[in-house]
Amino acid sequence: MEKIDSTYTNNSYCRICQGKCCKSCGCFYYPEDINLTFDNLISLLGEGHVSISTMLNFKYSSFNERDLEFMLLLRERNIERGAIDLFSLPTSCASLTKDGCIYKDTERPSGGLHLIPSFKPMLCHYDEEHFAHLAGWLNYQDLLSSVIFKMTHLSYEEKLREDVENYFYNFLTQNYEGVDPRNLTEHQIMILPILERKYPTLYNKAQEKVTKEKTLTLKRIPK
Repeated sequence: MEKIDSTYTNNSYCRICQGKCCKSCGCFYYPEDINLTFDNLISLLGEGHVSISTMLNFKYSSFNERDLEFMLLLRERNIERGAIDLFSLPTSCASLTKDGCIYKDTERPSGGLHLIPSFKPMLCHYDEEHFAHLAGWLNYQDLLSSVIFKMTHLSYEEKLREDVENYFYNFLTQNYEGVDPRNLTEHQIMILPILERKYPTLYNKAQEKVTKEKTLTLKRIPK
């Protein structure tokens, strides 16, 4: 794994805030970080530290569900999430320990290395090159899709729809375990309403599943 040089390290700031950014989600990798071949990705995902995930992208910065796209990429795995975690409520990075990140500074995903620390918690921000590097994943969508199919026997679109339906289900059942409160609020206010409009059928299926489960539970209660 060839790392991109970065000078954005200030562990004293991170110790003060105790890794709030790490507790919100695992860091994104850049394409330059990894030997992007099919066999290497299968091996890497099998090691248990990395997930194929997605990043939301609005084609016209309109926040209109018709303009919403998903870009496949790699990131460090979140707690209680799998190798193929296309869309879910984000939990803490699984590589964060009570003593900090399991990686040395130079070994961390470049998305983390390019985060400029701040002495005020939650005011850290990415440098100007960050999103340009992430856009490089657009050249590897077919490769990542083929890995998804190999590991799940589902197409990328099928797996995404499965994950989005499960995302709705977790909201409807208030299954927020391990989700940072700030992330939860952001999803409730911004992301959930957009996805409801984009995937109304999946939202209805999740509602029907919850209703069915409640009905079965009531039937089991002795009269």
